[in-house]
Amino acid sequence: SWMETLQFLRVMAHSEARTFTASISACAKCGEWKQALQLLFVMAQRKLESDIIQLTTCISACQKGGKWEDALQLYNVMAQSELELNTRTFNAVICAFEKASKWENAFQVLDVMTTSRSEPDTITFDAVIGACVKCSGWTNALHLFDSMARKRARCNAFTFNTVMSACAKSSQGAKALQLLSRMAEGAVEGSTIVCNTAISACEKGNQWNSALHLVAAMAQSKVEPSTVTFNVSISACAKAGKWEKSLQLFNLMERNRAAANTITFSAVISALGIGAKWEKALEMLHVMSRSSIEPNAITFNAAASACEKVGE
Repeated sequence: SWMETLQFLRVMAHSEARTFTASISACAKCGEWKQALQLLFVMAQRKLESDIIQLTTCISACQKGGKWEDALQLYNVMAQSELELNTRTFNAVICAFEKASKWENAFQVLDVMTTSRSEPDTITFDAVIGACVKCSGWTNALHLFDSMARKRARCNAFTFNTVMSACAKSSQGAKALQLLSRMAEGAVEGSTIVCNTAISACEKGNQWNSALHLVAAMAQSKVEPSTVTFNVSISACAKAGKWEKSLQLFNLMERNRAAANTITFSAVISALGIGAKWEKALEMLHVMSRSSIEPNAITFNAAASACEKVGE
């Protein structure tokens, strides 16, 4: 463990650099960023020069600990030294920025990386795109996605899902559907998570029909729909006042062994309320009670809204 490693170092008055490398790595794996930085300090005291592996590993430790400022400080020290930064180093600091939602910093490091001898890879782009997602930067996310092809970086299911998440957050349903098509063209295997993200983008973009098409496509592709799949699709139909479609999706859940929850019932009751189907809304409340599922404020508000529309 990292604690045993540190104790071992303390009794060694003249530890070699490679011993420190192993110790820093042990600390990094456990997210013990303070101990990793302490080891660098001990190395400096013993006049042992830190190498790129040790410094990069410390940046990774800072990233895991959410200490992007310390990661940046180490990166700046490395940039000003004679060390030649590699892809792993750039990725470590970009991942630290991604975790802290510092997308501008991530872009700055990416710019430096592109002018160096280090080639950005899938990890690089996934991290920068991930930072864009947290800041609703769907245009930047798509730009980076297109850059991956030019840099010959492989786009995997995670990459597609991350870009689609940016589109979903900004209600760009059409863009998400285009990405899903490109995913199929690139022979990248889809998953329930990826499809759910695309459906979420359709729901936010008021594209209920596209959401239904995706649910049908999942069955044809033998991708198993989840509770989230149906909840988001039902919500899309509810927003459009398509209460019949919402009920059809609800009934389809049992056949697909997807368990309905409070969110499911609230969405269906909301759709029935929009359609002024108060009797069916109250019936859904009874079904909910028989299923031992607890309603929440949203559920009751949706049911009350359905009754108000007909003066019940």
